[in-house]
Amino acid sequence: MIAVGITGFFIYAFARDDYVPVPYKPDIIYVEQWPADRTDVQIKAQQKIDYVKKKQRIAEEKAARDQRQAEFKKVDDALNKWGI
Repeated sequence: MIAVGITGFFIYAFARDDYVPVPYKPDIIYVEQWPADRTDVQIKAQQKIDYVKKKQRIAEEKAARDQRQAEFKKVDDALNKWGI
């Protein structure tokens, strides 16, 4: 009876662990379509616009990464203070 109880507990635990409360939302990237007859000037103008957006996105990602790193550093310092 104990073996059945333990086995049942583990089956229940694995089944319960499979539950995900937040549904997965895929990050969809749409591809822009360009006319085949666009000029080099149009291409370079769009590249300048995209470059500014890319630099902004990279800066935001770096700021978020630095903030996250500072949070982990704070936790690490606290653990080091406790000797862990």
